[in-house]
Amino acid sequence: MRVAAFWARIVLLLVFSLLPAFHPGVVLAFDSSSLWLGFALVPFACSLGVFGDRLPRVAGLPGAAWATFLLAIATFAIDGFSPEAARSLAIGAFECALSFLAFRRGWYRLLYVEPIAFLFLAWRLSEFSRSSSAMAEISRLPTVGIACAAIAVWLCYALVVFLLDCAVGVDGTKKKTAALASLAVAAAVAVFSLVALAVPERVIDYVQQRNSVDHRVPPKRGAGSTQSESAKAKGGKIRVDSDDAWQGLRASSSGDGSQRMVMIVESPVDSLYLADEYRGLLDPVRGFEGDPAYFANALARSPYLETWVNPEPDPDEDRVPVKIEVYSAIPDKFTSWLPEEIEPTVRTARDFPLEYSYRATSLVSVEGLTGQFPPLRDLTDEEREYARPYLAAKLSPSDEAKFRAYLSSVVSASDSLTARIEKILKSFQDCQYWVEGEDDTSVAAIARFLFETKAGDCTEFSNAAALLGRLAGIPSRVVTGYAVRRELQTPLHRQALERIAERFPPLENKNIDRLFLVTTAHAHSWPEFYLPGLGWVDFESTQYAIPPEMGGDPNAGDIVIPEFSGAGRDPSRVPPFRFPWKRVLTIAFASFALWVLGLWLARVATLFALSRIARRSDERGSKARFRLFLARLPARGFRRKRADETPRDFARAFPEIEPMMSLYETSVLHPNPARRTEAKRDLDAATRDFLSRTATLRSVIREFFSLYTGVSR
Repeated sequence: MRVAAFWARIVLLLVFSLLPAFHPGVVLAFDSSSLWLGFALVPFACSLGVFGDRLPRVAGLPGAAWATFLLAIATFAIDGFSPEAARSLAIGAFECALSFLAFRRGWYRLLYVEPIAFLFLAWRLSEFSRSSSAMAEISRLPTVGIACAAIAVWLCYALVVFLLDCAVGVDGTKKKTAALASLAVAAAVAVFSLVALAVPERVIDYVQQRNSVDHRVPPKRGAGSTQSESAKAKGGKIRVDSDDAWQGLRASSSGDGSQRMVMIVESPVDSLYLADEYRGLLDPVRGFEGDPAYFANALARSPYLETWVNPEPDPDEDRVPVKIEVYSAIPDKFTSWLPEEIEPTVRTARDFPLEYSYRATSLVSVEGLTGQFPPLRDLTDEEREYARPYLAAKLSPSDEAKFRAYLSSVVSASDSLTARIEKILKSFQDCQYWVEGEDDTSVAAIARFLFETKAGDCTEFSNAAALLGRLAGIPSRVVTGYAVRRELQTPLHRQALERIAERFPPLENKNIDRLFLVTTAHAHSWPEFYLPGLGWVDFESTQYAIPPEMGGDPNAGDIVIPEFSGAGRDPSRVPPFRFPWKRVLTIAFASFALWVLGLWLARVATLFALSRIARRSDERGSKARFRLFLARLPARGFRRKRADETPRDFARAFPEIEPMMSLYETSVLHPNPARRTEAKRDLDAATRDFLSRTATLRSVIREFFSLYTGVSR
């Protein structure tokens, strides 16, 4: 009964882990971390709590200790040394302890606490349903279905625990347990009914209150720059294109001189840089590259169900929290430095092409917003150690000589940090800004830009500024993403926003003065410099460049917006919910493969431990030798020894192994120690000879893939 209940619990936990994948508002592709936690670490930890004592000792340590060590190593290998790894290990330790106390100590009532996680899941999914009225409509049925599935899981769970508790209790205990189980089930049904049915009916009031401008809290300091007087419409026009033209949209130009809508950003400040990649590695040939291991580079594309919170405390000065809300045509998330919180992406298919939305909070430098810097001190030893990789500038001798010669003509050793930055940027005032660049970030391209062509787009300017900054002793890196600035919002952008707001319901209650229309023309690259006490600060490397020639400004081209043809009002345009069989089968197969691999590794470890113990000449060595012999017999066509079958009974069924059985009994039971030792030597020789005589290619293959470890008696 206990074993059946244990495996039923494992299945229910796997079902619980799968439920979020069926909600249309959750953009969730199981990454390696969530796959490991939900489909490997938790099941393995539960198994360790129940069956850990059966693992053999290895190198003098219990097998359970080795298994715990391997699980920890695997977790750190997947999550790194991060809070996520600590959280995963804490969950694994909790499940292991709970399984041990429940199934080994008989404290089954502890399992009643575990289904509370199902309530939390239902609450989180209801939060996704509240993200917009359109999402509430399309997620009503899936939310109710998931809630019903969670109720069913809880009922099954409660039934398993109830049967276990009743199996070990007396009549009074049974009655008390039945009452507790009934109360828990009634509470679960009531709460799930409230979440699944009552909440969606009030979603419109909730959304209107949530989206009210009065509820937006502005940052404490810094209002950013005002709109430039020179930002005028230059004869462009607004064009409407089919929604299908936004399928697979990425951060690239439209190709016909126009600018295509990418996202709409609501921001309380007038100047922000929204990043998706930080390029801090400098290759002597390829130039600046992104480090995949850097945490900020994973944020743009990482899926998560919970709000991401920056685990590192903010040591920088003069930073204010800036909250933005983004409606995007691409699934990637863009945030300013320093990201503090990022809510999960909500996907509302009826709002296509602006179907992805999320909220984020960043601690933005006041100096970056105002452009005014206080007198700066030198870098501390701690800051210099952190910034050391961003000062590295390993170039070929010829390249380094050319760039240092250019730098010496621009800055002097007595200049302050901010003066050096200002002079580097002003040195670009005789360079022509144009938009026909090839996004070549190589060192050779930077050299051509500075010494030959004197023309390029934001890529050349930003990479040149960051490279010269490093040579000048300023920690530097290149960032890519989008420039969200009021000065880039022409009257034509304002008109396009007003037209979009008429057709895009989530903008109905928004203050249009706080909205920014971000287009393909706003894809940008800029340098960030690390300043003492202030941390990373964004700089505009093209601010002193010669403006684009007439007709060369992509921000002055036609603006292309979607037709919003009614996907939010025509149910036939909404993609029907499809059961993700492929994902489920992939996860199921991966989980099964992990279980099989774990059993195979357990067999290998067990046989290795037995072979080491079998070298001894005492009783323990004899038992290990005979168990090792039994574990290898099934590969040679023998059936497995049953747990309720004595070795003598098993030998009677197979006369071939009768001699080994007699030697085993002698080595264990004979009163003369010398005779026992002699019998042990004979047992070693006889078992090896028998196994070698019966070995075939088929038996070798079967033995390699076998999961059987024999029985201990």
